[in-house]
Amino acid sequence: MATSDVQICNMSLKRIGISKSISSFNDGSLESRLCGEFYAPMRDLVLQMYLWPHAQKYATLVKVADEPNSRWLYAYALPTDCIRVDHILTGNPREQNPPPYDEGNLAGIGRVMFTDWVDPEIKYTMRFEDTVFFPPAFTSALAWRIGMELAPPLSRSDDEIQKATIQFGMEMSIAESVSYQGSQQHKRTDMSEANRAR
Repeated sequence: MATSDVQICNMSLKRIGISKSISSFNDGSLESRLCGEFYAPMRDLVLQMYLWPHAQKYATLVKVADEPNSRWLYAYALPTDCIRVDHILTGNPREQNPPPYDEGNLAGIGRVMFTDWVDPEIKYTMRFEDTVFFPPAFTSALAWRIGMELAPPLSRSDDEIQKATIQFGMEMSIAESVSYQGSQQHKRTDMSEANRAR
């Protein structure tokens, strides 16, 4: 399986019928330029679409405002590497209704979480960039997602565009199944949280 961002993009190119490979994101070719444009945004998008176990992280948030608006009591700064918040940890691993929250922006601060929960610890998906540690299922799904963006300008084939779209959906289903089995947990249940509660 590919172990670098360039290798992942070369996998994408081959999957949509482009025989040319790139050596970097700035080798001067159209393929290289497009791969450089699409790689990071599509990686973050695929990370955002599912609670990938390899990209899960925990953080206790820092309060940045009291009563930031008429709806919530507190605002907390979100980590700069946060792609997606899963839930607020409560210490109860069987919690069926985690504390409510909302996300937004505050001037001069950036992305924040609004909530009534005091000093929340969250589980979230981080911006995971080290391709060496990408699970094969994630790598394959990402390659197809990039292929969906590359197909229109490079292959200009409706068949290749449709193929990439269908294959991405199939790969996501497979990847989610593999990730779920490997984690041995429901999306909303975190075993480390259970250990903390003992």
